[in-house]
Amino acid sequence: MSEETGPQKPKVSLPEGILMFLLVATCDLLEILNIFLVWIPVLGQISFFALFFWGFITWITVQIWLWFKGIKAWYFLAGNILEEIGVVFISWLPLRTVTLIITIAIANTAEKLPVLKKVQESGIIKKAAKIV
Repeated sequence: MSEETGPQKPKVSLPEGILMFLLVATCDLLEILNIFLVWIPVLGQISFFALFFWGFITWITVQIWLWFKGIKAWYFLAGNILEEIGVVFISWLPLRTVTLIITIAIANTAEKLPVLKKVQESGIIKKAAKIV
């Protein structure tokens, strides 16, 4: 905060963050439910494909929202890539929710904490997303 510009508003307001959190957390909770449903012959396959498309739509929606807000969403992108790959051992983890929280926290506090600004500018996450 400087005297010339006054207090800076966060890039993501609390109501916006809560709405996006609920959207992404719902997708992660449905993935946990899908782990148990996938073993039921017909219902499991239907829930698997429905959840895949729901996850994709959620990913695109939040990614576009972050882009419109002017936020570099490499953390969220990396978490979604891991979720969509469907790695068996980590698919039940709430990676989307955790990476969304990290992305919003960095976007709102990057100017206040110089360490986060350096991490954001270094491009480490961008390189990791290319590897995955």
